[in-house]
Amino acid sequence: MFCRRQPKCKSLLKVDEELQQAEQNDEQIMKCRRKPTTMRVDPGEDIRLLQELAYLEHRTDILDCKLKKEQEKTKRRTFAKENGSSVSCQCCFADDLLPEEVYSCTNDCSFCEECIRRSCEIKLAEGDIQFPCLADCGSQFSWKTLQAALPPTLFSKLSQNYTESEIRAAGLTVDSCPLCNFPNTIDERCTSFQCFNPECMKETCRLCKELNHLPLRCDEVEKDEDVQARVYVENKMTEAILRSCYKCKRKFVKEDNCCNKITCICGAVSCYVCNKPVIGYDHFIGLGDSRSENIAST
Repeated sequence: MFCRRQPKCKSLLKVDEELQQAEQNDEQIMKCRRKPTTMRVDPGEDIRLLQELAYLEHRTDILDCKLKKEQEKTKRRTFAKENGSSVSCQCCFADDLLPEEVYSCTNDCSFCEECIRRSCEIKLAEGDIQFPCLADCGSQFSWKTLQAALPPTLFSKLSQNYTESEIRAAGLTVDSCPLCNFPNTIDERCTSFQCFNPECMKETCRLCKELNHLPLRCDEVEKDEDVQARVYVENKMTEAILRSCYKCKRKFVKEDNCCNKITCICGAVSCYVCNKPVIGYDHFIGLGDSRSENIAST
């Protein structure tokens, strides 16, 4: 159905949505209806695919539960607004927030999740590790508050920046993984870098920033561009000497010091120079003869 290893392939959920949309619009999906088949997946091969399969299997229950929670939250929001128990954000001034949707600084200034997220994204882009209150009260957001209000990926990035700054402030030598930018202390005498990011865990070379290639030197390792160029040249050289039998299409290469009259194992006889069928040796004229475009080898 699809391949996770190909960058242009769609996810299983996306394919399922397109099929449902086509069915609702009475569009023809397949020429004939196929029998359902069982997909077997190695549990350790693709965790995301397993998650998508589990979602499709329990989608109805998940959507019903999500709808009930949204309806319940809407009722609670309406009730809180009518009874004056709703909370306002001191940044965007939204006044219909529930208490659990509001996060506070150390001086109890209240802000919504969206405002805190945007503020942290700006601070992260500026390379700052301080997250002051949006109301300029002089206090800051605690790490516990940031962890509760921010998405996991954003909070992880903020934590990495803070850890790196603390390491540098302590006077320790620190380097970052070239693949995921995760910082770690290093020994200056070591030429390799071991990343301890659970999502990476790759070992790279500190000199060329590629995957660790010891005991080879950096100049002894072929880069992707070098490999592509070498493979291209090798393919062109192979095409220049490779021939195909006009009868059975079998590929062959002439051996050194052999005549240009080639006899295939299927019995077909051809000229190695022009790849045309030949009978006898009349096709081949002596070396240097101007009447021929095909020069027989000696």
